[in-house]
This record gives sequence, C-alpha cells and structure tokens, in this order.
Amino acid sequence: MTGEFAYEAGTEDSMSAMPNFDLRAWGGFGYAKQRFNARFNPYVTAGCWALSGQDPKSRTVRNFDPLFERSTNMSLSGDAPSWGEFYVYSYAYEEGIYYWTNLKMAQVESGFTPVKWVTLAGGYARLDSMYPYAVNPFHATGSVQPAQPATGVFGAGTNRGQLAKIRAIYSIRPEVQGYINLEKFFPGDYYVPQNSGYWFRAEIVWRYKGFLGFTNQQ
Repeated sequence: MTGEFAYEAGTEDSMSAMPNFDLRAWGGFGYAKQRFNARFNPYVTAGCWALSGQDPKSRTVRNFDPLFERSTNMSLSGDAPSWGEFYVYSYAYEEGIYYWTNLKMAQVESGFTPVKWVTLAGGYARLDSMYPYAVNPFHATGSVQPAQPATGVFGAGTNRGQLAKIRAIYSIRPEVQGYINLEKFFPGDYYVPQNSGYWFRAEIVWRYKGFLGFTNQQ
C-alpha cells in the first residue's frame, strides 16, 4: 500500500490593490497494488484521490495547487497508476491543463503480460469534485481577478464523470519501446455538454546509444 498527503498554507498575491489572500489547501491519495503469482503475471491496483477545491463563498484560497507534480498520476515517486492522458485537458477551463484541483476520484486498474514484450491493461475511474464549479467573487480562473466562467461548459453538479481506458505497453527490444492508449470519457453533471469524448494515442520510442563521429571538412 502507498499513500501521500500534502497541506498548503500561505498567501496568494491578489494581483491588485486588494490585500493578499490566505491560502489553505490539501491533497492526498492512497492505493494498493497486488501482483499474482500466476500465468501472465496479472495485477490489480485500486485507490482513491482527493484534492481540495474552492468554496465559492470563501475569500480564502482553497484550490489545491500541484506545485511539484503536474503529471498524469500526481505521485512524487511516479509509482501511482496513471489517471489517464485525456482528462487533463478539461482543466484548461478551470485553473489550467494538468492543474489538478477540486477532485475526488476512485480508480481501479488491472493488467497482465500475455507475452514477454507486451503488457495489456484496462482501468476505470469515477471522478467527482468537492464543489460545483463557480466563479468566486474574489478569485478567477488563473488569477484572483473577477471573471465569468466559460459559457456553456459547467453545470451545477459535482459529478465530473467516468473514465474508461485500455492500453498496450510494448518493449520489442531494449531500445525500441512504446505504447498504444485508448480512453473514453463520460461527462457528469459537473458539465453542461454531455457528449462522450475519445482519446487515442500510439507512441514508439527508439533509443540509440553510441558515438557519432563527424569529420571537419575544410
């Protein structure tokens, strides 16, 4: 089992003639991973994540700020299961891409290795928020100036939605590796649009280790 927790306290520049704002935020997660001594080396991972969000009635900054880790798993060790590559872009309408905040999430993932050079994995995540999205009269998206939310994006609920994903990770040779990833997001009442979205990505990486000599020709 693995877990991490962070508490943030300080002040935020008001970026105006107004006094600075107090900042009090927190974030944490815990998950467990079990590998089985069986054919194909199956494994199961399950965990929960929670990041504080902004109370629209509070002058104190409550949004969790991922100061040191803005990746797809929010783990300082990098060992936590990936949240997925697709959903990070939805935060562009809030605090910014990869700016994880105002989140409650439960996730399960399972995988196996049918052949030595390929691992297949599938996962499911339920995502919620601490608060519905709302413009704080003191804080705005990306700053603390008054603003209006993006028109037609956010609803009045706290259910962000559900995310399903499958991927294949391969390593043909030590120097040739990559993965294929497919995700589908089902939006909840946190958003106004209710159309499902898809994400597909294929990647191959070739590494070369050696010396390239160049002749200086006059």
